[in-house]
Amino acid sequence: MRFSLSFRWIFDPYLDLVVFSFIRFSEPSNFKYRIALEKQLTSTMLHLLGLTSKCDQQAIQDLLVKKASFLEIWIEGLCSSVGDTSSSVDEAKHASVDQKKDVIRRTIQSLVKVYESSKHHLIAHRFEKLAMRLL
Repeated sequence: MRFSLSFRWIFDPYLDLVVFSFIRFSEPSNFKYRIALEKQLTSTMLHLLGLTSKCDQQAIQDLLVKKASFLEIWIEGLCSSVGDTSSSVDEAKHASVDQKKDVIRRTIQSLVKVYESSKHHLIAHRFEKLAMRLL
């Protein structure tokens, strides 16, 4: 699958929104649907990042290398927020957490492929360590 350069025009604003939503303000937000919006934004960003390994655009790869530190911190936060289900009795909760872990794992695998193909093996190794936390 090939993506056109217009893919970056879609990708950049989402990445900027994720960065913006990651920053916590000291004042409480009056935005009524903030939590739902953050969940949808996270889901969309994970989906977009999961598609990046199929993208052969140098501009996208350069952007991901540039944002690697942020993505690592953001994904690490997602891994921590998913939690452990080894002692969970609730089947529905267990299945939901496993599904979230799977989406995050696929995103990480996609990023690892991008970083390895662009010869950034150290970054790829750091993301592989993140994936191991989800096992």
